[in-house]
Amino acid sequence: MNIIFWLEYPLFHVAPLIKSLSFHEGINITVVTEFEIPQWRLDMGFYKPDFGLAKEYFCPGPQERKILINDFSSNNDYHVFHGLRHVKENFKCFKALVNKDTYVGLYFEPQQFAGSLKAKLRKMYYRLLMLRYGKKINFMLALGDLGANQYIELGLPAHKVFPFEYYFDQPTAESFYKNPSEKLSFLYAGQLVKRKNIGLVIDAINLVVKQGRSDFEFLIIGDGVEIGDLKRLVLGYELSHIIKFSNSVPSEELKSYYLNADAFILASKFEGWGAVATEAMSFGLPLLISDGCASSCIVKEDYHGLIFDNGSVESLKEHLNFFIKNSKQLMNESNRKKRVTYAAENFSGDAGSKKLVHILNKVSN
Repeated sequence: MNIIFWLEYPLFHVAPLIKSLSFHEGINITVVTEFEIPQWRLDMGFYKPDFGLAKEYFCPGPQERKILINDFSSNNDYHVFHGLRHVKENFKCFKALVNKDTYVGLYFEPQQFAGSLKAKLRKMYYRLLMLRYGKKINFMLALGDLGANQYIELGLPAHKVFPFEYYFDQPTAESFYKNPSEKLSFLYAGQLVKRKNIGLVIDAINLVVKQGRSDFEFLIIGDGVEIGDLKRLVLGYELSHIIKFSNSVPSEELKSYYLNADAFILASKFEGWGAVATEAMSFGLPLLISDGCASSCIVKEDYHGLIFDNGSVESLKEHLNFFIKNSKQLMNESNRKKRVTYAAENFSGDAGSKKLVHILNKVSN
C-alpha cells in the first residue's frame, strides 16, 4: 500500500499521523508540499515537523509532479489531498489523478459558511467542487462530526464520508500532573485574533468575579492583532491579578504550561478543528470548549470537560462556575489519568494511523 499526502506546506497537524504510518510494515508514505512553512506559523513557534520515514517532496517542479502521478496511479495507491483551494499545483495533480485507476481522497476541515459575502462564496465554491468531483472522490476524511455533516450536506454520498481528526505525538512518560499551586489555573494558547473569541472569555471571567469568585487564574499565551484590545479589556475590568498574558512560545515549550494547568479553554467562534484541544487533553487537561469548534466532538464524557454555546457569555460563565465549584473532582489524579488514556487511544498518531488504514481497506473492498 502506498499513501501519498498532498499538503499546502509541512503541516504539524498532519505530521504525527504521517510519522506513525511511515513505520507500518507494508506501507510506503510520500509527502508532497506546495509551499514552505509560512512565516506566520514560524512566528507562532512552529518548526518543520517530523514525517518519520516518509519520502518528502518539498515544492516539486512540474517534471517531478508528472513522475509522481505516473508512479502512483495504480489501485495500490491512495492519494490524500489536504486542501485544494489555495494549492494550484496540487489541484492540478488532483484533477489528473481522479481520472486514473487509483484511489483519491480529501482530508478537509469544515468551513465557515455563515455571515459575510466571502463566506457565502466559499460555500458556493465547495458545493461546486463536490458536484464536479464527488463521483470521482473515493473518500473524505472530514474533521469531526461538524465536518462530516457539512460535506454530506454539500453533496458527497454519506458512505464516502468518514469523521476524522488531527492527531498528536504522544507525550513522553513524564509526570502528567500539575505542580502544586494555590489557585485553579485555566490556560489558552494560540493566536489572539477575533475568531478565537478571547474577549468573550474575559467578559465571562469578569461576571464570575462579580459573583464573588476570584480563587483562580487564566493564562493567555500568544500574539496577534487583538492583544492590545484584550489587555485594555483586562485593565478596564481590573482583572490583572487573575488574567495574565505571555508571548507565543515554541510548541515544545508549551508542554510545561500544559503540565502546570488545570483546564484548557478554547472559545473560538469557529474552528476547523482546534489541535490545541487534543494536545491539551493528551496532557490530561479537561476542556472548556465552544460548540463552534470541530474538536468539541472529542468531549464525550463529563470528565472530558464541557461544551458551551458559541458566543454566549452567559453559557461560558455558567460553565466556568461549574469548573471552579467541581475542580477537585474534575482535576483529580484519577480523572487526569483517564483523559491521558482516552487521548492516547483515540487521538495519538498511532490511533490515527490504525483508523486510516481501516478506512482505506474499507474503501478498496
